[in-house]
Amino acid sequence: MSKFKIDLNADLGEGAGFDSELIPLLSSANIACGFHAGNPHLISKSVELCVNHNVHIGAHPSFPDMWGFGRREMKCSSAEIIDYMLYQIGAVDAFCKANNVKLYHVKPHGAIYNMASKDKDIALAIAKSIKMYDSSLKVFTQPGSMLALASADLGLKVVGEVFADRAYNNDGSLVSRKLPKSVLHDESEVLARTLKMVCDKQVVTYTNEILNIEANTVCLHGDNPSAIDLAKAIKKGLKSAGVEIVAP
Repeated sequence: MSKFKIDLNADLGEGAGFDSELIPLLSSANIACGFHAGNPHLISKSVELCVNHNVHIGAHPSFPDMWGFGRREMKCSSAEIIDYMLYQIGAVDAFCKANNVKLYHVKPHGAIYNMASKDKDIALAIAKSIKMYDSSLKVFTQPGSMLALASADLGLKVVGEVFADRAYNNDGSLVSRKLPKSVLHDESEVLARTLKMVCDKQVVTYTNEILNIEANTVCLHGDNPSAIDLAKAIKKGLKSAGVEIVAP
């Protein structure tokens, strides 16, 4: 039995065109719900891909921001956020039910993911919506975030997510994409960081500090051909190191 286990997740149904190459690398997938990307046909196709490859399905809800790909912050009331979450989770779950498979988790997308990491009210609204819909759903979020705390307080299972190709601030948040070297591309560097997060539960931050981090799932990006190659290298490297790839 392997000493280390990790889930590999990625976002599907966003129209990037590489989903069929990415899906065999995953144990979990987060399907866009139509607010930042996707549509009913892409949701259907994404669920079908997951079923065919035995990949656990999750919903990937966002702010209603198709033009900004869900990466722009929005001011919304807690009631509005709950409605947005319920609507989107239900959309993906409808296709799961039609295919006789279970919806396993929810991972917010983009700006609302980042805001929920620090904003208690947004975090609580998201956690409440997930519990209202199905209290067995797992919550993918950064360990130690407000969303992780709010979800745990409501009795939801939290899956601590780390990012293979993103730089970290000292507080565990992600470095802004506007800054240089916030997104990493070198295969050997990204693999070494991933192994350190999974096996040592540590990551070197943007300012070269050591941050303790709880990794239950690693997010792989697959929105371009080089990202696919990077994802393949990460999975191969993890398996070579004796890490078991398994859904949480």
